[in-house]
Amino acid sequence: MTEECIVFRVDPSVEDDRPVIEFDAPANRGIDWRRLDAILHGERPTADYRELGIVVRRADTTSWGYYSVPGTLGLLSGEAVRCIGPTAFGRFVLLPARLNGSEYYFLKVAERLPCLDLARAEVVSFRTSPERIKDITKYAFHKPMIPDPLVFSIPELPGWFATPAVAEAIERGRVPGFQFTPLG
Repeated sequence: MTEECIVFRVDPSVEDDRPVIEFDAPANRGIDWRRLDAILHGERPTADYRELGIVVRRADTTSWGYYSVPGTLGLLSGEAVRCIGPTAFGRFVLLPARLNGSEYYFLKVAERLPCLDLARAEVVSFRTSPERIKDITKYAFHKPMIPDPLVFSIPELPGWFATPAVAEAIERGRVPGFQFTPLG
């Protein structure tokens, strides 16, 4: 990727009328969310994962491409993965799930991309552990390290990022539920 290209932080969109997962709904109470969290954070092996069936009681639920699931990188629709292209997810393991019976995936980081340019970025460290990053107020990346299209995570903070081709693919595919924040 060239220095002129923009890297985006990817988050679920925040429309007031969008469907959300009700974690304490009777249909979802049997899901072991702690086990999922442990698998996604590498505290348990990926082999321990069993496909989850999540229910949201709303007619347009499966038209949305991205859902927030606290403690994870979210739940991504099969349609969104196809729009972006599975090869762009090479640094992740896509763990299959079902949302109202439709194909979705949890993202598990397989390899982080150490592309944050700490010399140009503005970071906030923990007062008690100055070597640890608490927040990044201005992002700067070593962009030649980032091929396009790519979806990636960085070692410094949780979350996921995308290149312009990824944002364009979601826009072209008209997959709702994504918020792409340009970071520079």
